Amino acid sequence: MKKYPIIFKPYLVEKVWGGEKLKEFGKKVDKNIGESWEISCRKEWNSTILNGEYKGKNISYLMENYQMEFFGYSFDKFPLLIKFLDINDKLSVQVHPDDKYAQEKENDFGKFETWYIMDASEDATIIAGLSDKFKNIKDLKNKLKKGDDSPLKKVKVKKGDFLTIEPGLVHATIEGFILISEIQQNSDTTYRLYDFNRVDSEGKKRELHLTKAGEVINPSLSSTILSTEDIEIENGILELSSSEFFRVSKIKLNNTLELFDDKFSIMMIISGDLELKDSLNSFRFKKGDTFMLPANYSYSISSDNCEIIYVTL
Repeated sequence: MKKYPIIFKPYLVEKVWGGEKLKEFGKKVDKNIGESWEISCRKEWNSTILNGEYKGKNISYLMENYQMEFFGYSFDKFPLLIKFLDINDKLSVQVHPDDKYAQEKENDFGKFETWYIMDASEDATIIAGLSDKFKNIKDLKNKLKKGDDSPLKKVKVKKGDFLTIEPGLVHATIEGFILISEIQQNSDTTYRLYDFNRVDSEGKKRELHLTKAGEVINPSLSSTILSTEDIEIENGILELSSSEFFRVSKIKLNNTLELFDDKFSIMMIISGDLELKDSLNSFRFKKGDTFMLPANYSYSISSDNCEIIYVTL
């Protein structure tokens, strides 16, 4: 097979909490776009290739015809879902299941995910776990029903912050706008506890999932915020998270880096632009581009000033 960096057509998803800020990342955004699915292999969206020899094919085509050659290992289901998020209003108070629960109840993966904050307003505040006022699940549900968020742990976030959201962690956003690059397991299962009594475009409240949410909440979980802006990265790679599901790093590029991985990898350009060269060709990528790199592929990336979220297995 021919190996080269592959760009996919994004899938834009309207959300009640979405906005128009993904225009800054080159997306053709109408009002209230909350998610741009950059790489997806789900029934909702099977990402279509936009460049090169496989233009017009989808990601399933690569899996079915070149799984070992392109991805570097064998799997039954593509493991990742890669998104940009524009959270312009409160994100519902929610929780995700782990693999065991999700496979039993939803016939799907669980949802382990990470957030890198690409931009945020000064008042940006999230929920990441439960506060010392939490008593029990029943009390939490009752208080949220009344609009009392005192059992929730509130955390201020800013541009450059990174956090891991494990299955069982209660989370939300409650103040300000936040732009996020989200790396997650290939799952779209979310259980809502509270949605601030909002209605959708048809005047209906969104569904809550109180029973399932109560079954998967882990009250002991919290999430530590890593501020990458405070860490000096001189033309190198800073590992942000390493789990059984994937690894996430931040690359700050102001020269040239030589890279190689024995499995496929993904890059999301969050600022600046870069040139990628392999033994035969060169490619240009800019802010907002997301692309997948094949396994066992040697290449270099060069830039005067570029920041990248780098995802490996």
